[in-house]
Parts: sequence; C-alpha cells; structure tokens
Amino acid sequence: MILTITGQVVSAHFLESVIRTRMNVGGNVISFDMFNSPASTPPQAGETVTLRLMAADLLVIRD
Repeated sequence: MILTITGQVVSAHFLESVIRTRMNVGGNVISFDMFNSPASTPPQAGETVTLRLMAADLLVIRD
C-alpha cells in the first residue's frame, strides 16, 4: 500500500548524505529524512510537497 502525504515544508537541513525535512501536515509537524542527491534540489521552507511511501516502511516515533 502506498501512502501519500501532502503538506508545507517548515525547514530543511543538510546533514551530509541526508536532508532532514520538517513538514506541516494538517497542523501537525512531521519530520523525515531524504537522501541528498546532486540531481535534485532540496525542498525550501514554505514549499508544498507530497511524500509517497510504502506503508510497511513507515516508522512512527511520538514525542
């Protein structure tokens, strides 16, 4: 099953081989890591993005 989540980027931080991104989804802020790729531009604060991921790959950690 593929999940699709759309929200607004709050921040994106370069951490060597990954980019840690925080995104506002329906008033909740989620965080995810994505591989740093020279072929793509990292998301910018304020930009609307859509995540697509396999439900089996999702790991939820609550504060």
